[in-house]
Amino acid sequence: MYIRPRELERKRLDEVLLDILNKPFVVMTAPSGYGKTTAVKIFFSRHPEIVPMWIQLEHAELDEVWVWRRLCENFRERNPKLCQILTELGLPKTAQEIDSFITIIRENMYEPICVVFDDYHECNGPVINQLIERVIYEEIPNLHLLIISRIYPDIPCEEMILKGYCTAIDQQMLALSREESEQVFKINDIELTPREAEKMYEYTDGWIAAVYLALYDYKRTGKFEHRTNISRLLKTAIFDKLSSAMQEVCMKMSLFENFTLDEACYVLDKEVSFMALAQMQEQFGFLQFNTRTGSFTMHALLRNVASAELDKQGIDRKYLYKLCGECREKNKKYIASIICYRNAGDNDRILHILSGENRNIIFEQVPDMLMELFYTIPLDKRLEYPTAYLGYIYFIILKEKAEKGKKLLDEAVKRYQELEIEETYYRKLKGELLIIASILCFNDLVKINEKLKEAYELLDYQASEMFEHSLLTFGAPAMSILYYRESGKLKKTIELEKEYAKYHMRLVKGVNGDWNDFFDAEYALMTNEIDTALALADKVVEKADFVGGMCIVISIYYVRLRCLMQQGREKEFYSVMEEFNEKMKDIVRPVLVTDYELACGYVYACIGRLDKIPGWLSQFNLENCGRMVRNVRSGCVVYGVMLCRKKKWILLDAVAEQLLVPYEQTHHNYITVFGYILKAIATLNLEDSNKAAEYLMKAVTLAEPDDLKIPFVEMGGEILPLVESLSRSNSFCAKLKAPIKKCQQGLKAFEKKDVQNILTNREEELMQYVKAGLRNSEISEKMHIALVTVEKNLTSIYRKLNVSNRAAAIAKIDEMHLI
Repeated sequence: MYIRPRELERKRLDEVLLDILNKPFVVMTAPSGYGKTTAVKIFFSRHPEIVPMWIQLEHAELDEVWVWRRLCENFRERNPKLCQILTELGLPKTAQEIDSFITIIRENMYEPICVVFDDYHECNGPVINQLIERVIYEEIPNLHLLIISRIYPDIPCEEMILKGYCTAIDQQMLALSREESEQVFKINDIELTPREAEKMYEYTDGWIAAVYLALYDYKRTGKFEHRTNISRLLKTAIFDKLSSAMQEVCMKMSLFENFTLDEACYVLDKEVSFMALAQMQEQFGFLQFNTRTGSFTMHALLRNVASAELDKQGIDRKYLYKLCGECREKNKKYIASIICYRNAGDNDRILHILSGENRNIIFEQVPDMLMELFYTIPLDKRLEYPTAYLGYIYFIILKEKAEKGKKLLDEAVKRYQELEIEETYYRKLKGELLIIASILCFNDLVKINEKLKEAYELLDYQASEMFEHSLLTFGAPAMSILYYRESGKLKKTIELEKEYAKYHMRLVKGVNGDWNDFFDAEYALMTNEIDTALALADKVVEKADFVGGMCIVISIYYVRLRCLMQQGREKEFYSVMEEFNEKMKDIVRPVLVTDYELACGYVYACIGRLDKIPGWLSQFNLENCGRMVRNVRSGCVVYGVMLCRKKKWILLDAVAEQLLVPYEQTHHNYITVFGYILKAIATLNLEDSNKAAEYLMKAVTLAEPDDLKIPFVEMGGEILPLVESLSRSNSFCAKLKAPIKKCQQGLKAFEKKDVQNILTNREEELMQYVKAGLRNSEISEKMHIALVTVEKNLTSIYRKLNVSNRAAAIAKIDEMHLI
């Protein structure tokens, strides 16, 4: 019997949902069965001008990185480039990464899109919450957010509502009124008596699922029966009326948030008719089919009933999870299969998947889930799958805590030594263990090189499985900043870096050869032999492009730009910068983007082009950065140079202090020298020349044994009086005077040109309203232009100013006196 009812159109709800188009954020909260998802889908069917991007969260969705990956994947059909960029970016956690994300979205969002997070109550994610909050306040053109949840998310919705950023739709708004409840029956050809209507509304209390189930029951029996439990009504009115075959499908597939026909057939070990599932969807509406993903989703209420019936039948849930895991693994749905195997308690299948070639990608996609899984898997079992286990340890060291990784590695080495393993296989295993151990020797290049050399021999001079995605540099745009740890050891460090690069490139890429010219170029730059540095750097560029990887590309362009800057070759500088930008335009791996922005930020700060410094560096906060950037503190260097140009001496003094404090037992001599130089500059301008001279001499004492001139030369405009004063008694200072003056002459070629015409008159008017605190909708009314025009103009202004948000735009305009 056909009993699928005609659905009531609720125009009052549609009017509220129009705020999806008008505001950055709409939040819809109510218990299951209030028609939240259905109402939103009906709304989008009537408004094709905005594309919904649906993220269905699953039960106990605790891995925020995996939620992020699924969000990125949803962009693939509509904007493949954006999908790739966001996937490589990874879940933004620091302020620096969130700034990058905001900029990427602004520049790549070409059509109105509403990201819908359905069942958001399943996600307990502070990072996702923080990101959503920031996105909402940014009012990004073409991007709207909708959260559907049973409870309010941990986002300041009330504050957002008061400020006009958010509309809330709650249970009271979603509930059917008495008149609407009667109307449901009326449009389905049933006229209720006043007494029946009263009884029906008293029983359902506006709960949409209950109203429709009451309708089913009434059509079947011709009367109302008072029921206290909606699950009981759902069972008798829907579940019990299904064929035994469809009841079995519902029971066994109720374990899964969604499932394909192929998965249903595999789990039930029999043919399941697509037509039967489609008919059930058509008749009852408690089963939905997604044409894009080809999967079915059961309504939570029906799942609860079917799951209870599954328990009554005594069917082994773990066996069903195992079957579904096998099916998903065959279809290369590795994350979904691991989740099934986890629920089945099948550690062997999980470790087997993580031993495959996709393990690094999987670790990147669901790190939280896998760390939790490995914690529960017994050590003996982990040791049976060394590739998977070593991949896990490697991931822990790089992404989590080195101390934890070291403990796990030491334990693995000890246990593998005790086991009887075939000699050839053990050699390779030992080689991979040594590579992981080398990462833990971060402060000692001698030990790193010893381990990498031995590992390369043990691996029979082949590339490593563990090391395949490793980067040569990270957290700094120059290799020598990382490993130059002791005064008087710069030359030795350079030689050790040459050896390190040789083994690193062979183990990662299987590439033979040396990178001596690259390191010699860095050494020449550090000692301010500018002509030599530039000649060597120009030789390295082509080779770096071909086999070196982006780490070397970034570092060698950094050398070239600094040399051209000192020589005052403005046109060549900007030409090389264009080349650099072109090479980096498709690079989205966060650590590489960070190094690139640090390199650009430093040279732009030196030439006084503060408008070109990336947003996160121009508003720098050390604690907002990732672990490696905090460790090396290259961001402090860029920020410090910028503060010199702005003449903010008290803040500069504080930044210099941050450079001088060792982080996590590491020491970077170049950074310390730079810290003392900035400390001297700040103190000098705070009118204590004697103390300033003391700080500069501390820098000189550390730099002189290595003839380290570059930081003094590039900051020479601020310290020349001190250098001249000290040169009477210090030969190193005497040697600095000429290159400082030459560099200052070169920098004059970059003096700021007229910037008053950056913004059009209309853009200036718009930014005056922004400075006054008006929202986009209010600016639209004031300027008599469409809201979308306001958003496009703001995007254009942000691009011109090289900023990512309103606050940064206002600060840049004030700094440059544009209005």
